[in-house]
Amino acid sequence: MTNLKNEKGQSAITLAMLTITFLVLTGFSLDTGNLLLKKSHLQRALDAGVIAGITRYASGDASNTIASTAQEMALYNLREMGLANKVDNITASFTVDKDQVATLSLTGKVNTNTLFMYLIPGGGLATVTTAGSSTGVRNPAIISLVLDVSGSMAASMTALKNAANAFVDTFEEGLDQIALISFSDKALVLVPMQKVNKTTLHNQINGLASGGFTGSSEAIVLGRKELEKVTNSIAVRAMLLFTDGAPNVIRPIFTNGKTPPLTKNYPSTAPINYDYVARLNVTPPDLLNPSTMNSTCMRNGNCPVTCTNIANCLNSFAYNDSRGNPGHFSHITSLISPYTQMRKESYDLAIIESDYAKTDKITIYTVGLGTEAAKTSDPYQNVDDTGSLKPVFLRRIANDPASASDPAFPGLPTNNSHPIGTYLQTPNTSNLTSLFQTIAQKIKLRLI
Repeated sequence: MTNLKNEKGQSAITLAMLTITFLVLTGFSLDTGNLLLKKSHLQRALDAGVIAGITRYASGDASNTIASTAQEMALYNLREMGLANKVDNITASFTVDKDQVATLSLTGKVNTNTLFMYLIPGGGLATVTTAGSSTGVRNPAIISLVLDVSGSMAASMTALKNAANAFVDTFEEGLDQIALISFSDKALVLVPMQKVNKTTLHNQINGLASGGFTGSSEAIVLGRKELEKVTNSIAVRAMLLFTDGAPNVIRPIFTNGKTPPLTKNYPSTAPINYDYVARLNVTPPDLLNPSTMNSTCMRNGNCPVTCTNIANCLNSFAYNDSRGNPGHFSHITSLISPYTQMRKESYDLAIIESDYAKTDKITIYTVGLGTEAAKTSDPYQNVDDTGSLKPVFLRRIANDPASASDPAFPGLPTNNSHPIGTYLQTPNTSNLTSLFQTIAQKIKLRLI
């Protein structure tokens, strides 16, 4: 009987000890879970504060305003979570480096009362301090705004100006940089790459006038070269290319010709290269002097060479692209009629030049205004149709993910390492500003 009583007593003691241990472990788990929850709440509040503050920087606020905004937003979120009276400290640090990269950091602490930890003999903790931190960076934007002002844009110029002005207003003076390029028969840098001056940009945009055809490839070259002027490796680089039709003009450096009707040669010694604007959408294609835009070789009219075909001015269609590489030449077998195959060069050269830009880590966004050509197995979507938008071409230029299902351009494979852009389209001028703003927001999301 004595042994049985002892065993019962020992069992009771063991059960009591196990119960206490279970309660302690349960209590410790509850306290740990509560502390982790409070830390999560603190982190969310600090993150919200950093986003609010760094966004204010994008609105041009002073440094002390940015820091106080971040602190206030963090405290607001903590109050909403019921932790206002638990806050130990919220501090903010804001700096801008030589490359105009802004960094905002928040640190904070909250005190949490424990439920069971304070019961631990000899080492109880009635309150535990939880710390957290969050850092946000706002990089500058470096953008080439490239706008089609060909003759088909005559009725849509007001809508384009409104959209372009709204796009410019999205970015920050003294921080972001924008170059403005227009293009028709040839491309022009209207505002070279510089820190945003909205007055200058608006004046140039409002002065745009339409006329001529669509030289997309040269426009992309100038947009890329303006972006390459900025050596800041941290900046977000982007190009917005707007057009309302298919490409139909090229201005490469021709490397073979007959007696040159132009005085402008590159270089002046052999091999002699010729600078022409080649309009490929007319029949037969004609060549213009880029300095005067007067016809050098045209199918009719009073010009140095009146020709029945472009072969009267060129022995071949050999040319170099903007990086000195030979042109694509996958199509041209003859310089005489029909000219359908020659017209594909305006697509191919633009794609080549856009790939050079993407190799330089430039993200390209394309916006199209007008009716899209029907999608077929032909990537050029009828190259002789120059009035319709060519979405396969514009998606390829932007490296839009949707281009994966498009027919491929012969000899021009896509590169999976290139930045992924976006193609947007509307048939209505009333939607143009919205599309430009969508692109602006895509760029700004990459800044923070």
